[in-house]
Amino acid sequence: MRSRKEMDSGWAWMVLAVSVFNMYVLGTLTISVGMFQDQFLQHYDGSTAYISLVCSFLVSLQSILGPVASVICNMFSIRTSVMTGGTILSVGLVASSITNTLPQLFGCFGILSGTGFGIVYTPTAIAVGYYFKEKRVLVNGIALASAGTGILSGPHLIGWLIDQFGWRAAMSTLGCITAQTVVTGSLIFPHGRSKQGTSEAVGTNVSVFTLLKDKILLIIILNYFASMMGYSIQLVHLPSYARSVGVPPAKIPSLFTAYGLSLTVSRILIGAICNHSSIDLLMMYISCHGLNSLTILLMPLFAHGFDELVLYEVLFGLYFGVSFMLLTPIAVEFFGVERLATVFGITLCVGGMSYLIGPTIAGALYDLTSSYAAGFHIGGCVSLLGTMLLFLIPILKRETKFPGDPENTECLDPSLKDYAAERVRVILAQSGWYELSISPGHLLPGNAA
Repeated sequence: MRSRKEMDSGWAWMVLAVSVFNMYVLGTLTISVGMFQDQFLQHYDGSTAYISLVCSFLVSLQSILGPVASVICNMFSIRTSVMTGGTILSVGLVASSITNTLPQLFGCFGILSGTGFGIVYTPTAIAVGYYFKEKRVLVNGIALASAGTGILSGPHLIGWLIDQFGWRAAMSTLGCITAQTVVTGSLIFPHGRSKQGTSEAVGTNVSVFTLLKDKILLIIILNYFASMMGYSIQLVHLPSYARSVGVPPAKIPSLFTAYGLSLTVSRILIGAICNHSSIDLLMMYISCHGLNSLTILLMPLFAHGFDELVLYEVLFGLYFGVSFMLLTPIAVEFFGVERLATVFGITLCVGGMSYLIGPTIAGALYDLTSSYAAGFHIGGCVSLLGTMLLFLIPILKRETKFPGDPENTECLDPSLKDYAAERVRVILAQSGWYELSISPGHLLPGNAA
């Protein structure tokens, strides 16, 4: 971890700029998946379920390979993971543009591009968490908001390329754009790893099994799995749903513009608001997850035209943008910054399985019913069940020691430990029951008042 003098200043701002650019590119790629699926359905002879599986593989590997990216980050550096993933992703997209059969598309777009996506995404999403402390929530909101700007403008670029040159040219162009993440990723210099870095990384990776015994982490993982069920269905199938209710293809990119704008604004504003210590991040997280689930569940009941879908996309962008943005600071709060890459990777991995399942089920339901409504209803219901699990965390929180707890010998973040020790000292000193030493985290019995 970087020294305090290096946190929140200097090269940290360059890392933020890199994260902003890379998240913009990855946001463009993410939102274009549904647009490419609509093209695949028109150009390949295959069922909706099978083509949905191809697209689901790309977005699922983005998350499933989170632990692999975490291992690369821990054993080498965030820089290595970003550059490696960016290279594989770019090659996969360019190769996808010259495929002629669905199995070839599955291998290049679903597997190869998905592998690169998974290795580049996790380090890009967590990089600023290692370089900022005081402004961590705010800069995390800014970095993730840039994905919203990619979602906002990306569909218009991809839509224009498809209209003018066809989906193959659009795919190869996107591959060239993603190659730039390799260049920008080279600017994320390793953050203070010593020669002991490899042994420390091995210890961190072994601790994955210990972390999986943590009940709060299991709840967060299950919630993320459930919420991604709804998100992945809307990501892959929304363009096809919009076309099925009569929205002209030329207007579909505008739906993503509404979503991206809402996502961007919400992440920046809420990032600034939640940076204040008085805000309960967990309650904000639970509330936005619940509202997001209800939005997905009810969408087919009211969104039967362009205007209603714009409203849906604005609401979805607002609630999803805030909930995902809070995942990193909540992980730091509960598990410490040194475990951030591991916790984030595990969570994304389980969520990636949901990416694989959700769109495929929704595609199969469309083959059976000729309607996308059932898929959105199921996704919303599963996501809502996951939200209910989050209410167990406040109960478990009272019984669990966190990295910031001075009594917790497994504390991995000294800055949080010092903060917690100071809080305990002030509270008990005011009560008159103890006099406390300033040595890290140890209480000395004093005279009763």
